[in-house]
Amino acid sequence: MSVAVTPVVIKRLTTIPVYRSAFLEQHVITEAPMPLRILNATATTTVGPNDIAETSLFSATIPGRLLGTSGRLYGNILGNSDSDAGTNFTFRIKFGGTTFATLINNPSSATAKAVLVDFTVINKGSAAVNEGWGRYSQESIAGDALDFGSGTVDTTANQTLQVTGQWGGIADPDRIMRVSYVDVFLVLAT
Repeated sequence: MSVAVTPVVIKRLTTIPVYRSAFLEQHVITEAPMPLRILNATATTTVGPNDIAETSLFSATIPGRLLGTSGRLYGNILGNSDSDAGTNFTFRIKFGGTTFATLINNPSSATAKAVLVDFTVINKGSAAVNEGWGRYSQESIAGDALDFGSGTVDTTANQTLQVTGQWGGIADPDRIMRVSYVDVFLVLAT
């Protein structure tokens, strides 16, 4: 699913009501030191029980020059999963064709359990030096899947931000991953 991105600029905020992401709740901005653009991108996607190929869960074009030399993309994915088969599920966070985070967890549960994925991609002082982080958490699963990567994606040109998902192992009718929301936020230096 591809989403058109129409940024909304918020010059100064007193609070940001972030109630869908535990990661972002820990980073609530009370006096925004820089403009925040909310790239509202919501999707409903399902990776079915017999899907073992990598499946696009979310895709958006980030306009060239939008990130500058120190802009940051923050995102969160909310969904649920059940799999009594005990096979791994992999989320991949990609920007400009580069995979910045590969997040693997084992959502073994016969009933639906909440899933949360948080990710960040930043420019590190240059429009073509980037770093990215990701975290995958699931209700009743011990430990989070964490990953970090770096790249040289030229953000002066339009680039695609994409999240994919994939079941490991063989096709199994007793598993499903449902992605209900994908929200992306952009913070720009002033």
